[in-house]
Amino acid sequence: MITLKIRNKIRDHLNVTNDYFFSGPFGLEKFSLDNICLFLEDESCFGLALKRPKHKGILYGVCHALARRVLNFLSVEERVGIVSKKLSYFGIWSMLSKFLDREMSADNLTDVSDIGMGDSIYLLTFNNVKKKVVLKGKGQCTQSIFGDFLHQLDLPHVTSCYYESRGKGWELSECAEIKNLSDTVSKENVETYISDLGMHAAIGDVLGRGDRHLENYGIKEDRVVPFDVSFLFCKDNNKWCMKYLFGGMYEFSTLWYMSRSARFEECVGKFFKGYEKGISRLQDNVTAIETLVDRVLKNESLENSLLVNREHKAEILERVIDKLNSESFLMEQTCLYRESFKEMKKRQVYKELLNQLYESKPEVIKKNQLLYMYYLSDKDRVSSFFLSEDKPMNLFDDIEKLAKSVLDLEKIEIVRRIND
Repeated sequence: MITLKIRNKIRDHLNVTNDYFFSGPFGLEKFSLDNICLFLEDESCFGLALKRPKHKGILYGVCHALARRVLNFLSVEERVGIVSKKLSYFGIWSMLSKFLDREMSADNLTDVSDIGMGDSIYLLTFNNVKKKVVLKGKGQCTQSIFGDFLHQLDLPHVTSCYYESRGKGWELSECAEIKNLSDTVSKENVETYISDLGMHAAIGDVLGRGDRHLENYGIKEDRVVPFDVSFLFCKDNNKWCMKYLFGGMYEFSTLWYMSRSARFEECVGKFFKGYEKGISRLQDNVTAIETLVDRVLKNESLENSLLVNREHKAEILERVIDKLNSESFLMEQTCLYRESFKEMKKRQVYKELLNQLYESKPEVIKKNQLLYMYYLSDKDRVSSFFLSEDKPMNLFDDIEKLAKSVLDLEKIEIVRRIND
């Protein structure tokens, strides 16, 4: 039963965060008090997802994720009580017992927090095991399959398993003090991870692994590890790679933190040495790639055909092997990354202007829903105007006009900043 105390906590939280949500073509729907209380009270409701229409290019940011994680504002006892009932309803305890190789029950759960971005992903802490466990609903088997593949390549990975219960897929992963890459590179020395990022970029490009944004990487013992692996063997990988690079969301984007350094080119060289090492590692493990393709195809029905669009093994392998055997692949990708970084640099300048405009006249930005969406989605991240090239209007023109009227900044000065 949701107590009056809990309802008041939620009401206070909504009052603080409601400003991030707005109706309209570029907004996310607000949460209601009753909606959240139902999620907390109903054991059959596993997660609380952001309310946004799919395939409309509506983006969300860290502020939306923090607002959605209502569970975290409750006490430890309240969180444990609410989530343990959900775990019992969905038969998660038996999965945890298999995954951890010991008997697990509600008596062992000592803490839980929501660490997901768009939907709930739970970090579970227990009194009888040292390892924390990440539990994802709407799980896919791809993460565990890809983890096994990285193990064969002798690369660090996240240990995870896929299960099914009550007609849903569930993913359990061990959490060995893994830090999120997106948070880490903004606070620590990015050079530590550049070589690993280059290697994973190569593996992603060759295997057509999509959705490699920085929140889908972690740091484990000073090594980069991918998680939330969903899409493999994407046919038009370079098209999406370019879009993510434009928007400052892929491995190479982390070099933004070095872009004003005299050692920038040295870091770029280190990245592509890692990239070359990734290609070499794949060339030495073609048999492991064949096994990966077999396992993905075998489990494709579980993934709603999102991975390989029902291609045959021969088609996938031909595309992968062609990249590995191509003498020009590395050069082509180097050019793609460098050219995309120029676009990202331009967008970062406009992002800084948008932040200045919001600080000066927040009400003006809020009236332009597209600009407000990007302000919120890019805030506290290295991302910048993802998919803006697909939007019906040129938002950079709008920023230039506002920069002139609000900041008295001429376009020539904006161009100078871009070229600086």
